[in-house]
Amino acid sequence: MLEYVLHTTGLNVGLAAMLTADIPDERMAEQPVPGTNHPAWILGHLAVTADYGMSQLGSAERTCPQAWEELFGIKSTPVADVARYPDKAQLLEKLNLAVERFKQAVAGQTPEAMASPLPDEHFREVCPKVGDLACMALTMHFAYHLGQLSAWRRMAGLPRVM
Repeated sequence: MLEYVLHTTGLNVGLAAMLTADIPDERMAEQPVPGTNHPAWILGHLAVTADYGMSQLGSAERTCPQAWEELFGIKSTPVADVARYPDKAQLLEKLNLAVERFKQAVAGQTPEAMASPLPDEHFREVCPKVGDLACMALTMHFAYHLGQLSAWRRMAGLPRVM
């Protein structure tokens, strides 16, 4: 079953690239509706989420700079100031690297490790086991934010991608 989750994650990463391909850097932090999650925040948030997943697998290594936690972490709020965010190329690069590392780490886990309790006690109510977090982060969470990105495109006057 894990192979299907990892394959779907690859599709998600590809879709993120497609959904942002025609968005110029200067529009990456636009908020057509106040409070909207914009493309810069969405890409950075997904990259930071992959780093968080790695931490729950026991890795202290980060793909994203530590400062990205404040910009893109779970408690962050997107703002319409493009100067506060990395450019699209850097966001996509970090997203690709962080997700690939997370996918490889998940693929290398034993069934026992995936069935172990999530180390983060605060998030354990949502994802009781390490495997729950891995599957949620690589599929549902990713797709949820890609849906936001697709909706952002329409609000911003851009055509649908698919």
